[in-house]
Amino acid sequence: MLTRVEIDGFKTFQKFGLDLRPLSAIVGPNASGKSNLFDALRFLSLLAQQDIRTAMQDLRGLPEELFRRTAQETSTRVHFAIEVLLNREGVDAFGTPYVIYAQRLRYELVLQLSKGPEGLPRSVSVKKERCFALSKREDGAANWLPRNINYNARISLHARSQAICEAAHAKCNWPPEHCIIVAPRHELEAWAIADGAAVCDSLGYNGSPASLGLPATPTAAERLPDPKSALAAAVKQVRGSRRPISISQLLPTIAQRQDLAELRRLAQFRALENAIARALRSLGAIA
Repeated sequence: MLTRVEIDGFKTFQKFGLDLRPLSAIVGPNASGKSNLFDALRFLSLLAQQDIRTAMQDLRGLPEELFRRTAQETSTRVHFAIEVLLNREGVDAFGTPYVIYAQRLRYELVLQLSKGPEGLPRSVSVKKERCFALSKREDGAANWLPRNINYNARISLHARSQAICEAAHAKCNWPPEHCIIVAPRHELEAWAIADGAAVCDSLGYNGSPASLGLPATPTAAERLPDPKSALAAAVKQVRGSRRPISISQLLPTIAQRQDLAELRRLAQFRALENAIARALRSLGAIA
């Protein structure tokens, strides 16, 4: 269920915000922006399934006409944000039941309109995109939503791995003890900056990790809602206006310099390491 939408720079909208209830009626005189609101919601829906170019082609007007224009200026950025309430339980496309551990989510998107030397529109690109769980303190709709909502209740890596492995066993009869999930996105991004000294060394930076805004401890790294953004900010601070470094290319360099003792301070890393060792032993790959 959609509970809030924010729009800035799209068509006629400027710093617009609207809270929605389970039943909301949108009324207003002609040319007041009702259709533009539905265009914005449709655009966000299309972006969940298509690339920007295709999504824009399905809307009214040319791509550059989606950016707010006045007699004084034309916006080159569009900001969207939506907040949703997800059902706590469901069934995925493979027929496997699942449980949502963070029902309140906020999605933010910033689009950038680039122009060529002649001042004509050249391209539209994603400048920023993120999705994160809302805490109850951040939730403006908490006063009317059901009381039993899960807020930012993070399930452990072990529990997520166990659930996926049990599903694999049910579908493919794959022994659960041989199944290890080795690509937990958030944890891998957090572990990449868990050893601040390794990050600084990889960037050729002689200052302290704290001066780059990196977390002081591995535990603090895991608590960050968006560890990859913290790493990107550190790279930008070191590199400045020089040619940017790809984060994906930087990660192997950081991994080679990391102190495993730092990572092993994290219970979830130790659990993953032990689970991999057990699986390899059961397969006879290691003694």
